[in-house]
Amino acid sequence: MARVICYILISFLLLACNQQVDKQTNNARKTAADLFLFAQNDKSGYIDKLGNIIIEPQFDSTDDFHEGLAAVKINGKWGYIDETGKWIINPQFELASEFNDGLATVWNNNKRGKIDKQGNYIVNPQLSIAGSFSEGLAMVCLGNVFTENGKCGYIDKTGNWIIKPQFLFSGDNDFHDGLAAATKNWKNNGYIDKTGKFVVDPKYANAKRFSEGVAAVETANRWGYIDKEGKLIINPKFTFAGDFHEGLASIEIGSKWGYIDKTGKSIIRPQFDHAGDFSEGLAAVLSNFKSGYIDKTGKFVIQPQFNEAHEFSKGLARVFVGKELCYVDKAGNFVWRPSERSSSTQTTTEQKPDKIEIMTFAKLLVEKRLKAPSTTKHPWGSSNYEITDLGGNRYTVSSYVDSQNSFGAMIRTNYTVTIKKSGDSWILESMTTSP
Repeated sequence: MARVICYILISFLLLACNQQVDKQTNNARKTAADLFLFAQNDKSGYIDKLGNIIIEPQFDSTDDFHEGLAAVKINGKWGYIDETGKWIINPQFELASEFNDGLATVWNNNKRGKIDKQGNYIVNPQLSIAGSFSEGLAMVCLGNVFTENGKCGYIDKTGNWIIKPQFLFSGDNDFHDGLAAATKNWKNNGYIDKTGKFVVDPKYANAKRFSEGVAAVETANRWGYIDKEGKLIINPKFTFAGDFHEGLASIEIGSKWGYIDKTGKSIIRPQFDHAGDFSEGLAAVLSNFKSGYIDKTGKFVIQPQFNEAHEFSKGLARVFVGKELCYVDKAGNFVWRPSERSSSTQTTTEQKPDKIEIMTFAKLLVEKRLKAPSTTKHPWGSSNYEITDLGGNRYTVSSYVDSQNSFGAMIRTNYTVTIKKSGDSWILESMTTSP
């Protein structure tokens, strides 16, 4: 059960507060990765690495910048802006994903299509699933992918079929190292080459994408790892197994997570409630329902203190402290906190949880029950969450979570949870989901 994390009062100086606006903007425009989304008063905008606001909070929801553009939502529709905040593709889509190799997936009438950076359709909205391109191909699906009537194949960037629809969607089907996980009946998963031929026999209960030359596979309710020839290199013995990143993979044994190397040797013993991927030398881990960051020896570099903690990118990591969406550097220093940063005192403790606290713990409890929590993506902004007060510190929360795979496909799961605050703990009473 999640312990409520007390709101921590932290005072810090805003860096570079006297820099000229033009200089800040020019620095932020050097690369799209210099901009970081943030939320304030239920609106989203973008800051630079110093915590300076570059694009004022004005959007209902935002995504990260990729290839110079970011998907943003306003008045119920998604479009794309550049790093100056200028609309490049006007809001017109039900949902929109990041650009990859010059193309992005967009939704209209609950169907997916592909557009270029001018907003022109390369593939008209007709697909039930449309992944991002990897090694020149993108997995796309027709029909209901939650039944065997839905079939998936691969297209090139002109929209032509390279591998005809014949496979079922299994959630991790992009090409890496020339191979992609594939299945025709969900019970037997293997790997195909770019002609659609199985080169690793479909014999696994689950198969993840290749990463750093190896892939995690499940057999007999245990996970292990194979190489590109299909040879078992780490015996199936884990409750769950993640991808390799920076030479290490997170693994679960029983209910605890740790890390192994490519020989299967335990590098960081299982001791965490959850463990994320390494990025820029650090990994987010969950301990007693508080998240912090460890190095590759397992030592905490940033102590567990966050409600949520995401991977480091360009020197910063997105975290939640209480109800605040913040950014920290690798030393654990706050680069950005919302408006509360100017408050020098807080004399009372809320007796009744506010909307942000309810949302935060609902997301945490939902995430822990998903098969691969590190791939999930929750919507920003309280307008995406329907909260009903049942009395007695009991609440229902209805929203959705998108499972975002490495190839960019997002599978949306709608959920309703009933949660209760009891003392300093949150309890999940019930949870229902639907596609």
